[in-house]
Amino acid sequence: MMETGHYLRCDRDGCDHQETVPDITETMIGKACPLCGDSLLTQADFDYWQTVVAPQLAALRIIEAAALEGGVVSANDPKVRFNLHHHNGASTLKVSPAGGSDQ
Repeated sequence: MMETGHYLRCDRDGCDHQETVPDITETMIGKACPLCGDSLLTQADFDYWQTVVAPQLAALRIIEAAALEGGVVSANDPKVRFNLHHHNGASTLKVSPAGGSDQ
């Protein structure tokens, strides 16, 4: 099954703070980085999340459900791991073997 791990990452160059959150919500806009004080989630990043990233995750869930239903994958034996990330105006999708690193 697709595991959804959301995280916020600091926007300041050189700051590597990242924190896991259960979901990305509007209430998180402007949340300060505990290391440097910069924003962990800007309004622009949240808007992008809502209009681009969240629908992409929904599409991945649909693909996963079809693969499970068709017997292509088993719920207990994931084949790949997807990491969809948006930062500073760019999105990246990393695909790795299940259990591999996605950082």
